[in-house]
Amino acid sequence: KLAIKLRDAGYRVVQNNVKYLGFNKVDRAKLSSGIVPENPDAPVVPEVETGEQGEDLLSLLIQAYCAEKVSEYQYEQALNAGLGKARNYFRSECTEHRKEEADHADMLAERIDVLGGVIPLTLEELAANNPAGSPQQVENNRDTAVLTQQIIEAEQAAVEIYSRIEQMTRDTDPVTNDMVIGILATEQKHVVDMTKVAMTIGM
Repeated sequence: KLAIKLRDAGYRVVQNNVKYLGFNKVDRAKLSSGIVPENPDAPVVPEVETGEQGEDLLSLLIQAYCAEKVSEYQYEQALNAGLGKARNYFRSECTEHRKEEADHADMLAERIDVLGGVIPLTLEELAANNPAGSPQQVENNRDTAVLTQQIIEAEQAAVEIYSRIEQMTRDTDPVTNDMVIGILATEQKHVVDMTKVAMTIGM
């Protein structure tokens, strides 16, 4: 019965091991004292953390969301417009990555909402809050080599911001931290994948 109550309250119970999923430190104390948080359908939202440089968690999550939406658009454009060497290989990676970027954006939007934030809606807001800015229009920007370089730079910017979020939430917000660790691993893979495309192209 205790295991059922714990699961209902937001804890994961596996073979007598309890993993904390989504409540704050006050609830940890309640658990250790044998008290399950009241109203399990309304979990306590963790306080928004502030990093060493004054950036708050919501701000970084919103930046990450914008990066994902811009990358999704970038992959879409590259998929349709890319011409040149290794085009089929390039298109295959863009197709897979575009879907993963959309999934990441969905996860981030949900977490931002839980923490009390609001996601940007317009293209201008997305670009303004994207750490890498908007994809630049350059000469031969339909060339797979040019597009691949732009994508790699955008993915590297995403890796950097997720690394900062992971460090900020490591000891304070396990739900966000678990989510970001998974996304970060995928973003790192994207950099590797597109670097392989670049090598195939001969960059």
